[in-house]
Amino acid sequence: MDKISILISFRNEEDNIKKFIENVKNCFLEKKIKNYEIIFVDDNSSDKSFNILSNFSRIDQKIKIIKMKKRYGHSHSIQAGLENIDENNFCVIMDCDLQDPPELIAKNLDFNDKINTVHFVRKSRDDSFFQKIYSSVAYYVLYFISFGKIIKNAGYFKIIPPVVTKSLKLDCEFLPYWNYLITKHSLKNKIIYYTRKKRFMGESKFSFISLNPWLTYFGGLYHFKLNFIIISVISLILTNFIKFFSKNFLIDVTLNLIGFFIFANLFFFLIYILFKYRKKKIKCNYELINFF
Repeated sequence: MDKISILISFRNEEDNIKKFIENVKNCFLEKKIKNYEIIFVDDNSSDKSFNILSNFSRIDQKIKIIKMKKRYGHSHSIQAGLENIDENNFCVIMDCDLQDPPELIAKNLDFNDKINTVHFVRKSRDDSFFQKIYSSVAYYVLYFISFGKIIKNAGYFKIIPPVVTKSLKLDCEFLPYWNYLITKHSLKNKIIYYTRKKRFMGESKFSFISLNPWLTYFGGLYHFKLNFIIISVISLILTNFIKFFSKNFLIDVTLNLIGFFIFANLFFFLIYILFKYRKKKIKCNYELINFF
C-alpha cells in the first residue's frame, strides 16, 4: 500500500512541534489520507523537544523519532532520516516551524503519480530583509551557473516519488545539496508556487553569519564547479579589462567591489572543494524510537 513519509530534521523546536503535528493531522484528515508517517530527526536538542515528541509517539504510531547521539548537523540528520524510510514510500523533507505549510502536501499528493517530483517554489517569503537579499542573490547565482537546472526559490520542500526516494537512500555524497540532488534523480518535475510564511514560534537558525547557508550555497555550486570556475575567471578578467579603460571613480569602486565579491566566492569555493574531496559520507550514531 502506498505511503508517504514526512521527514523533519530539527534542533530545539519545543514551541513548534505540537502545532506542526496538529496541522499535519488536520490537513491529512481533511483529504482522507491515512497512510502517512512523521519521522522527526532530533539533532541532539537541548530543550524539551525530545520529551514532547516522546509523549506524542506513545499515543500515535504514525509519529517516529530518530534521536541523534550527538549533534551532527542538519544535512546529516536528513541523511539519517532517509536511511530509515522505506524505499517504496513517497517522501517530503521539511522543517517543523510551519514556514512551509503541510496543507500543500495533502492538497498535491497523488499516490497514482509515481513519476513527477512536486517542487514547492516560493513566490514570496515573509523573512527578514537581509535573509531575502542573500537568499535571492544565492538562488540567482545557482540558477545561472547551473543553466537553469537548479530551480530558483525552491528548497528541499518537495513531494518526492518512490523512485527518487530510492536514489537518495543510495547516494553516498558528503553534505549533499538536497535541493538539486532531488531534482537530479527526478524523472519529471512539477512546480507549485506558494507564499512562505514566518516561523510559527522561535528564531531562525539559518543566518547570514552562520556556516550553514554558505555550505548550502557551495554545495549547489559543487555540482556545477567547472561552470562556476570558468565563469568566475572570465568575469574577473572582464572587470579588470573594463577598469583599465575606465576613468570614472564610481565605476572603478563598483568594479572593485564586484571583483572582490567574485574573487572571495572563488577562493572560498576552492577551499570547500578541497574539504569535500577529502570527506566521505559519515555513519551517524542514533536511536530509533517507535519504529517497528
